[in-house]
Amino acid sequence: MVQQILFFVHLCVCFVLIALVLVQQGKGADISATFGSGGQSGSAQSGHDLLAQLTKYSAVVFFSICIALSSLSNRQMRLEQRLVAPSMSTPAPTIAVPLAPAGIPD
Repeated sequence: MVQQILFFVHLCVCFVLIALVLVQQGKGADISATFGSGGQSGSAQSGHDLLAQLTKYSAVVFFSICIALSSLSNRQMRLEQRLVAPSMSTPAPTIAVPLAPAGIPD
């Protein structure tokens, strides 16, 4: 149950992170704006900083959830191996069955 909720949150953060990266301008756009028209105000820079901060925090959350999901999956796998291992380690009883009765000629 915890893994399913965490996986859903992981998907939501993934889509938010993709959207934040796609909304941001590249470094080439900043250089062309510097040498091109100088009509940008300081609010555009603060908006860029806000997007960069949101991207950074969503990436931290994304990777933290990746590590948590990996840890939960590993713990579940070890638990399943512990439950299955004792039943597989005990050998099955063998019954000796003679191939042919002892007093009958071929």
